[in-house]
Amino acid sequence: MKGNNIMINRNVEFEVPREVCFESTTACNCKCSFCYNQNSFAKKERIKMQLSTEECKEIIDKVHNAGIKRIRFTGGEPLMREDIFELAEYAKNKGLDTVLNTNGILINEEIGKKVIELFDICLVSFFTCSSEYLENITNVKDIYELKLKALENIQGCKQIWCSTIIRDPNLVNDLYDMMHIMEKYNVYNWFLLRTNPIETNKTPHTFEEIEEIVDKLIEIREKTGRIINIGNPTPLCTYKPLELMKIVDDGVLYAEARSKMVIDPLGNIVVDYCIRDKIGNVFQDDLIKCWKSEKLEEIRGDKYLPETCKKCKLVNQCRGGSRFATKIVYGEYGHMDPLARPEKYKDILFE
Repeated sequence: MKGNNIMINRNVEFEVPREVCFESTTACNCKCSFCYNQNSFAKKERIKMQLSTEECKEIIDKVHNAGIKRIRFTGGEPLMREDIFELAEYAKNKGLDTVLNTNGILINEEIGKKVIELFDICLVSFFTCSSEYLENITNVKDIYELKLKALENIQGCKQIWCSTIIRDPNLVNDLYDMMHIMEKYNVYNWFLLRTNPIETNKTPHTFEEIEEIVDKLIEIREKTGRIINIGNPTPLCTYKPLELMKIVDDGVLYAEARSKMVIDPLGNIVVDYCIRDKIGNVFQDDLIKCWKSEKLEEIRGDKYLPETCKKCKLVNQCRGGSRFATKIVYGEYGHMDPLARPEKYKDILFE
């Protein structure tokens, strides 16, 4: 199982995106209570929207022609597209690396073989070891068993990844068991994710639950040598900055418009999964010009970085946490991350 223990410097720029994340459909066979799509196309009700096969192939052509090397099929649930393997094969024939983000529900033995054949990376969301809790938050019966079966059916995939949203109140007690599951199923990269705020729940975390998780991750690292990362932007001043810095994933370095371009189910180029500020449209605008647009340059730069963060010794390792979380919670990018507590650690962070 992959682990990182690096000094992160987020002052990194990509001339072209490292990958395009294509939300290939709005359809989903889960009804997760915390889903970030509630900030966008699932705000009121989830209506199936998706582009035609030919339109999707046109997007793949544009990704290839722009010199971008990887395309990630997300959703919704991309396996609900009947043509998803045709699209993956088309992308592979263009020389693109392919990634599938899936909840795993539909991955039976036959589907698993196609996933192994056509996707370089398969990321299966895996939230908890509690079958009852998982059924309650997704509204899918036997979903825990279905996820285990999915992992079994994609053995042989070049890389298997798993992501765990920090939601289950008992997660801190399940981490060892989950680690053993990841080892059993040859998961190359397993990471935790802070829950994205949504309009109906702008404060999905308490400081206490983040503290418990961080302490448990430190314990696991010290006892086993395994590093389980937090994979999305989290301000280092949330808790124990110097320790937290050791368990934030290198993916944080590339988050929030720094390495990924997001295309929504209608072909619009947007700032992020969670933020629907439109940058352009894939059928009308040049991908690289959109990538270098003023809006994205501002988000990547210092314009929205709080003044307190600019004075912090760890600013290049943190960049103030999540700009997108502040946008959802406060309506603006330039506010302090709701999980930031710079005053609590002022002796560590400031001269």
